[in-house]
Amino acid sequence: MFKKLFTIAIIAVVGTYLVGETKAGSHVKAWFGRMSAKLDKKIDSETELARIKHEVGQLDGDVDKVKGDLAEANVNVRLLRRDVDDLRTEMKANETAVRKHGDVVKAAAEGDKIQWGYRTVSYVDAKELLLNEVKRHNDLKARLKAREQALVIQEQTRDLVEQQLQEMLKQKDELASAVSEMEAEIKLAKVEQIRSKYQNDGTRMSDIKTSLGDLRKKVMIQREKLRMSETYTKNPATAKSVDEILGGLDGHVVDAKGNDEVRVIKSEK
Repeated sequence: MFKKLFTIAIIAVVGTYLVGETKAGSHVKAWFGRMSAKLDKKIDSETELARIKHEVGQLDGDVDKVKGDLAEANVNVRLLRRDVDDLRTEMKANETAVRKHGDVVKAAAEGDKIQWGYRTVSYVDAKELLLNEVKRHNDLKARLKAREQALVIQEQTRDLVEQQLQEMLKQKDELASAVSEMEAEIKLAKVEQIRSKYQNDGTRMSDIKTSLGDLRKKVMIQREKLRMSETYTKNPATAKSVDEILGGLDGHVVDAKGNDEVRVIKSEK
């Protein structure tokens, strides 16, 4: 079993080498090329048009995919814009609260007690709380900036996908129109082909005229042969009168004018 598999593998390798590297392989490639060309020539217009229409129909799947990408991009933009709006509102309210707390701490002196929400803290604790609030506010600002940048990128992506979809729809319509025009041309060609079966083209007319000329010449030749046959194979008695014929009985020959002509008839010994 393994020996057979090894032999088959060797044959496959050698065959691949022959096709790829040798002169025989070159002939094989040329043969495949000729066969492909013949197959292409055998494909008629209607079959090729049907294939193209199928390919145009396949574009619907590509269009649907881009529509899905655009829908996802629209949702992402909408969600990011909502986050940005919420963060902006939150940051504005937070900045107002931080500045208010800062004014309170600024108005106090060291050793004073400060009312911080629902609790009372020392001046030092109030400053520390204010510092933490400023840090949180700066973190919120950085978060808002990152969200705004993401929104810009997502909007650009959405615009590109929308442009791609519009271009695909435009090209699909153009291709569909071109296919319809080609289909009409093929139908027209078929009508003209059917019509040509009942009409003679210039070449056919020329052939018919030539055939008629040849036939006419053939008839003329036959008539000329008949005339020549009558001239050169005419019966000798045709040009003689009865008197001329009877003149041969007594050795006299009457010429065409009726005069006797005396001739000596020698007897045979």
